[in-house]
Amino acid sequence: CVYGGTCHSCRFVQNVMSNLTYYCGGTGGYGGKYYDCYFASNKVVNYLCRGGALHSPVLASNCVFVANWSGDSAGAVGSYNNPAEKYLIQDSFFTNNWINSGGGGCLHSVTVSNCVINGSHVDQNGTWGGAGINVRAFDSVFEYNVLHGYHYAYDGGGALGNGGCAVNCIFRYNQDLGSTSVGGACVGVAMTNCLVYGNYTESKGYGGCTVYATVPVVNCTIVSNTVPSGAAACAGTFINCIIADNTTDVWNFSQLTSHMTNCLFCTTAGTSALDTNNCIRVANGAKVKFTSLDPESEDAFRLTRRSPARQKRSPTCGQCRTFRKSNSRACTLRRSLAERLGDVGENLAEGLRHAL
Repeated sequence: CVYGGTCHSCRFVQNVMSNLTYYCGGTGGYGGKYYDCYFASNKVVNYLCRGGALHSPVLASNCVFVANWSGDSAGAVGSYNNPAEKYLIQDSFFTNNWINSGGGGCLHSVTVSNCVINGSHVDQNGTWGGAGINVRAFDSVFEYNVLHGYHYAYDGGGALGNGGCAVNCIFRYNQDLGSTSVGGACVGVAMTNCLVYGNYTESKGYGGCTVYATVPVVNCTIVSNTVPSGAAACAGTFINCIIADNTTDVWNFSQLTSHMTNCLFCTTAGTSALDTNNCIRVANGAKVKFTSLDPESEDAFRLTRRSPARQKRSPTCGQCRTFRKSNSRACTLRRSLAERLGDVGENLAEGLRHAL
């Protein structure tokens, strides 16, 4: 539809591109800048074409992306092996963007800031990231994203995978489904000041776990996630983190030894990490107790006085204010978009009802 240029308050709906050469995509646009635009049910059919709605946008601001699809990766917005920092999407909402197989149900090699990425999915033979691959994410929320049937060892990530970073983000209710699951939330993502809770990993074929950290995870709270019995709550390198009340413990996986520094970790079952430095492990059966599990609460993820962890003078969660700010901005963004675009069709309305 658009090559370069600038679009204001435009709608791109049910566009289809096919018979493309490699490294293309973007039925709504290629390059350019987009403000207050709406992208719905656009498709790029060919294999190796990324971005069902946009390919390599310089900027997309205050936009909505609903039910877009790509034949390769990035159902909504993607670029091809370029630095993700070149392409910025900010203050935008994504819901139900998807691909059939592969990785990056919504995003590939882009930067998102103050966005909500909701309900992205890779339907079969997934590789990396139900929501995105090589994504740089700041102050954003990733929720209800799903990676199905991943089939390569040490790939995965119900939300994000294969590079990139996440700073001041929330990952909740994402899933990695299949017989060889790993990383219900993230795999191979540099995470800082993030909250990870309520995510689900179906099996332990390659270690299970919620966060599979091939790069360090710093100042994060990882709580109330579900992984299979005998698998890992987390694996990799963790610094200044709270890892608590997941269904199993941090685990030493043979292909990726866990290292923890200045961390609090606990469980009601399982084994502990072998390489720890200045850490506190709460004994089996003695759960960490938080005042509130609501990220918008003033007491979000603060240890109660009766928590066994607090009695041991454990580290406290210093990034809770960031969680509340990020979640509050995300909720405001969803509601404002629902009010502004509530008349654009059943797909958007259904997506917003689910998100809210």
